[in-house]
Amino acid sequence: MLYMDNGRIAVKQQPKESEKKLPFILPPARFGAQKYLGTKTFIEVSDGYLVSFNGGENASKLFWYSKNGQENDLISKNMIMQFIKRDDKIYAIEGSTNGSVLEIKKQGNKWTATENTKLPSSPDAIGIDDNKNFIIVTTDNIIQVNQDGTIKTLLKEGFWSIALYPNSLFVKGDLIYVGMRKGVLRFNRTTKKQEWLMKD
Repeated sequence: MLYMDNGRIAVKQQPKESEKKLPFILPPARFGAQKYLGTKTFIEVSDGYLVSFNGGENASKLFWYSKNGQENDLISKNMIMQFIKRDDKIYAIEGSTNGSVLEIKKQGNKWTATENTKLPSSPDAIGIDDNKNFIIVTTDNIIQVNQDGTIKTLLKEGFWSIALYPNSLFVKGDLIYVGMRKGVLRFNRTTKKQEWLMKD
């Protein structure tokens, strides 16, 4: 998995689920099944945490939890892959059907998730470039989602579609780094050069 370390892109082994800690033990949900299924992903917000459980198309849920975890509310049943912030707004990529970019915001007293951009295929990871466009690696390709919602394909027919499972993405200028099983793809979106980086 890729992460940012003092402005440099670095690689670490993807943390185990048990190492991703919320500041509270998850209590039973008020709505939906009491059992949490799938990979947990979360992001802190002003009044608590947005917590998603990716259990596939039929068992995924997105919740809001209060800061102490005692209150919760079901937001949606979207299959969230990753959260990202842009201009103080919260977005997420979700992978049901072909997938989409969601905007998650608080309306009145309730958090909501609405579709911002429909994607051509299911997303795996998202980053943001210097122009605040989203760069997304999907099961099939790498795309750029401009702020106006238009989509540009940067790399077609990715070689990772069989068992490489992209899990993270960062952008530095023209270079796009995609963390996957066994290595990192470095792709130059101007020259279209692809490099497969592996540990020495």
